[in-house]
Amino acid sequence: MVVLEAAAIGAAGYGLYRGGEAGVRKGKEAHKEYKREQNRSVQRNELGQKTKARSERISQIMSLRRGASAPSVTSTNATTATTLGASVPSVA
Repeated sequence: MVVLEAAAIGAAGYGLYRGGEAGVRKGKEAHKEYKREQNRSVQRNELGQKTKARSERISQIMSLRRGASAPSVTSTNATTATTLGASVPSVA
């Protein structure tokens, strides 16, 4: 009986030891995944900011192409020249 009890205690101890190793391994993996997810989150935020800035720049470029912005330098010079009574050469 003592031998069986000792074997049972030894088996339980070994099981706890192996379970502890597995727990530590899972803990390390969970910690690594947590760190990776934090890094991914930071990268996603940076990407979102870059995407927003890029879309704003593209929007500005498109509005400039459509002529929705302030008058260009040549049209400002033409307006100033005509108010002063000078003739403006045409630009082809």
